[in-house]
Amino acid sequence: MAHAQIGRVRKLSKFLLHGRLDHFAYALWARGRRLDFSRVSVADLGLREDRAKHHSASGGVFLIDVLRELRIPPGSRVIDLGCGKGSAMCTLARFPFEEIAGVEISPAMASIAEKNLRKLNIRGWNIYIADASDFTDLDRFTHVYMFNPFPEVVMADVMRNLGASLKRTPRALTVIYFFPTCHDILIKSGLFTITRQIDSNLTHAFHIYQHQPSVAGGQPGPRMIEPSAIA
Repeated sequence: MAHAQIGRVRKLSKFLLHGRLDHFAYALWARGRRLDFSRVSVADLGLREDRAKHHSASGGVFLIDVLRELRIPPGSRVIDLGCGKGSAMCTLARFPFEEIAGVEISPAMASIAEKNLRKLNIRGWNIYIADASDFTDLDRFTHVYMFNPFPEVVMADVMRNLGASLKRTPRALTVIYFFPTCHDILIKSGLFTITRQIDSNLTHAFHIYQHQPSVAGGQPGPRMIEPSAIA
């Protein structure tokens, strides 16, 4: 416990040194509204480590920075795979998404997410209690958000589900992947190219991936990376 507290103090000190006072304002805002975004271990969730990872909040100022860079078109629809307690969904709701959906394997976590969203009077959201491997209702979404939610075996299934969805409903699709530990799975799927890598020395990297359907239904265009910073 003491080690965790020391790590938290160091992290907060780093935010101060870099002038990210907005992070503290966000934390106070969440506390003032009694939102529960606290961390939960896989063991406490009662889940298997080969199907899930611990819950940690990913909403807030750094996600806001990324979404501002992306300039979300009105009418977009986003799904958060592994939405946990809904912190990212609460941040996504600040942007012009027509629908904000979440998929969460833990009913208890989904219930907390629902409470958080209702406390903020957010509309146009849905939460599905499901293993992401089994979730296939993807055809209407223009954006996918993930914060390192599950291991490679689940990510491989998610890529197959997205591939089937894109075949049924050809469309442009953007993946916003925070802490992209399964980057290779996305690239090997052949569905996406990485178009932007957003780095910060204050948090994990964001990778932005795009799928653009060709007229002939072939593979998307060449791989391109545009480094940028959010610190």
